[in-house]
Amino acid sequence: MRPLLVAAMAVALAGFGAAAGAAPPAATPATFRLVDAGVQVDAGSLGTFTLTWPEPLPDPGTHALIQKTIAGDHASLRYARGGAIDVTLDAGGTVTLSVTAMPPEVQTLRVGTLLDFRFSQGGTWRAGDAPERPFPALRPAKPFLYQGTTDRLTFKRGDGRTIQFRFPRAGYAQVQDNREWNWKIYAWVFHIPLDPNTRDYRVTIATGGDARARALVDPFGQGLAGDGPRVQSAAELKADAAAERRWLDSLRTPVRDAYGGLPGSGAAMGLRRTGYFHVEQNGARTLLVDPAGNAFFHLGVCAMQPGDDYTFVAGRHDQFAWLPPPDDPVFGSAYRARDPAVFSFHLANRIRKTGRPYGMDEFLTQNIERCRRWGFTSAGAYSPMFEAAERRASWPYVGMLPQPAKAVVLPGLHGVWDPFDDTNRRGLQQAFEQTIRPHADDALLIGYYLGNEPAYEKLPAVLPSLDGTFAAKRRLVRFLADRYGTIAAFDRAWSARAASFDALTGAGLDAGTAAARADIRDFVALFLDEYYALVNRTFRAADPNHLLLGSRFQLHTVVQDEQLCRACGKYIDVFSINYYTYAIDPGTTARIHQWSGRPLLFSEFCYSSPSDSRLPGGGGTEVDSQQQRGLAYRQYAERAASLGYVVGIEWFSLVDMAVTGRWFEKYEGQDFNDGLVSVTDRPWRTMIDPMIRTNARIYDVLLGRQAAFVLDDARFRVAPR
Repeated sequence: MRPLLVAAMAVALAGFGAAAGAAPPAATPATFRLVDAGVQVDAGSLGTFTLTWPEPLPDPGTHALIQKTIAGDHASLRYARGGAIDVTLDAGGTVTLSVTAMPPEVQTLRVGTLLDFRFSQGGTWRAGDAPERPFPALRPAKPFLYQGTTDRLTFKRGDGRTIQFRFPRAGYAQVQDNREWNWKIYAWVFHIPLDPNTRDYRVTIATGGDARARALVDPFGQGLAGDGPRVQSAAELKADAAAERRWLDSLRTPVRDAYGGLPGSGAAMGLRRTGYFHVEQNGARTLLVDPAGNAFFHLGVCAMQPGDDYTFVAGRHDQFAWLPPPDDPVFGSAYRARDPAVFSFHLANRIRKTGRPYGMDEFLTQNIERCRRWGFTSAGAYSPMFEAAERRASWPYVGMLPQPAKAVVLPGLHGVWDPFDDTNRRGLQQAFEQTIRPHADDALLIGYYLGNEPAYEKLPAVLPSLDGTFAAKRRLVRFLADRYGTIAAFDRAWSARAASFDALTGAGLDAGTAAARADIRDFVALFLDEYYALVNRTFRAADPNHLLLGSRFQLHTVVQDEQLCRACGKYIDVFSINYYTYAIDPGTTARIHQWSGRPLLFSEFCYSSPSDSRLPGGGGTEVDSQQQRGLAYRQYAERAASLGYVVGIEWFSLVDMAVTGRWFEKYEGQDFNDGLVSVTDRPWRTMIDPMIRTNARIYDVLLGRQAAFVLDDARFRVAPR
């Protein structure tokens, strides 16, 4: 029935653009290059794969990679305890690993890569000459799809394209489904057995297969697979607009002050009125206070602008039943900045509803009204700022601090820039003067995040591995020289053989001794203090009025790191965590609050329902229905408000991700049902109705007048300690 359905919808859309019935594009040859993480394979619409640098086994921790030098198609790898491998890459996809030194206890080298979840859509894997086996669409009972010995692995996507990895000798291989660990991706690893008489080991990577046209998405951006409601005509979308108007008009949102705060609470509780958002301690509670001087709980919605609903269409037009020409005077506005490679079906559906091209002002005006009627108070991260629509509606928002211009960032740390670098320090001041100072008196601006999910947990491994081109490495060497005084004392403590402190600057350091690990821990503390103090000082010079909202940490980065929590808390106003969980753990959050000395903001969370959204499942905080998404929100939001030290939450996000993945990750983009609104611009009403109830009573929960809602579901209970 599906081909007939696609044809019917294409006819219904005549006048909006032609159906995409073009033949699939010829597969472009893969390109290969060496990058910081390993050997990167760009296979066009098949995706991008990175073969990791080899890890010595059986103990990769003891034999950690401490230095890598990449020059074109050659890389030199140096490992703790004396291992060394030269890597050479040729244009045809052959990777030569030349083992120039390796301790005798190392028996094998481990390599691997990740495979995009779209292999679940008809894709297969194959070990050696064994029969092809399918990638499971549903999470399997056991995560290991294959464990055995082979000399090659072949992976085929549902459209017939393949990538094969061939190894020099048969070794142990493992293919696994990472949904077992709430990570929506497949992975494989391979062990290359070492021979003491062999120096060179060759891994060959090849792409191929016969591409077949395979439509995955209907003309409205809905997945052809899966269950759930489906729009089948533009007339339905127009009818939606009138029905939603009646629904919104029927809602009775509680009275709030001009900023979304609780009217009269300031006078009743003795809160200060400063004209800006600020934090106050009020008895046992820490409160966010709005510019009118009233208690304010930040019920934010992230990404209140087109973003993850855009998808990358270049090189895979055959997957879409309909795409308009980029120069279409109306539908062309659904392309991101008129880029023919990036398209939003959500915007196309809004255009069908209104008959008008996309414009930010109209988009914001409608969605601010929606969110306010549903009881949300403000815009979260990745939303527009300083827009006329926000000012007309008195709609608060948060911002993100800019990075220094031409920032020198540290490898492998997710955008962490070097605070010891003079170029960064000057660039930070310039960026803040240009972008922060002009808005220092904006009353709608709650404050700024410093960044998003920095991987500070990797600092102890990354900092010693840097070379002397990084100011942080030069500062580390000076730190060690100051601490030890003589190179002989350093060599004894680190079990090293350095001739001088200058010799340490260009070399990766093996921090394998207890003294070395303590030194690196102390230097990480210095690094963090330098970074946060610099940001705080530079920010306060440009803007004395607004809040620093922290770094939007992932929970695993901070959950056991007291040093990081204290270093960050010393210089910020609010400690933010992107806290995805079924059940908020008050023991964990209280510990982070105590360490940091700051109120918490849960700056990103959501729940998704693959069963009725036509978006694929796998990984993350999944529930069973749209209604359960709303009930899960109720428990999360009310539990957060009841703790007494949480000043807000941010739901991610306004609109569902595209079924073919968000645009900036190209062919491997995330594709979650995370929105309040679907790709067809339909609010998920059975989810939003419970949300409305919680948002209406959030101040009663915040101030202890009502108990927090409890969802009767075992997944949402904190496990006993």
